[in-house]
Amino acid sequence: MSMLRDFRDFAVKGNVIDLAVAVIIGAAFGKIVDSLVKDLIMPVIGRIFGGLDFANYFIMLAPPPAGYSGPVYRVNAELLSGIAARPDGWTALLTRVPGGLAVKGGSPAAAMLGMKDGDRMTQANGVALTGIEDLQAAFVKPLMASQTVHVAGVRDGKPAAWLFVNAGVCPG
Repeated sequence: MSMLRDFRDFAVKGNVIDLAVAVIIGAAFGKIVDSLVKDLIMPVIGRIFGGLDFANYFIMLAPPPAGYSGPVYRVNAELLSGIAARPDGWTALLTRVPGGLAVKGGSPAAAMLGMKDGDRMTQANGVALTGIEDLQAAFVKPLMASQTVHVAGVRDGKPAAWLFVNAGVCPG
């Protein structure tokens, strides 16, 4: 019973309330600093350095797979999961072709993925992409788990590779 008495004495002293107030003030201050940096400081720095948009720059926390030298794309995994939740969502972006999934051009989602009309995705993280179910299992779910996704495919008749990271876990 002395443990309950000690806890009651601790709570009555007001330390718990002080801690709760400090956490709330700290969270609010963090939002203010984040807004100040994103909305005021970074646009000015971008203007000084010739109009750079720092929203598309990020730091890879892990190295890309060995031997990979292609582009790295930041994608919104939550948006992709929303597309995946709609049965017709992926069919507006991709079509089944022999040996993979072909990208339909003119889609904003295709541009977000760094792909163009006719690009064919054959594998994601080593899993053959033969249907939308494969894409959800090998592409969307790993991104949602903040894992990198290495996609192999074909562009203009030549082998191509894309590396995707979840934009939600990249700083900046």
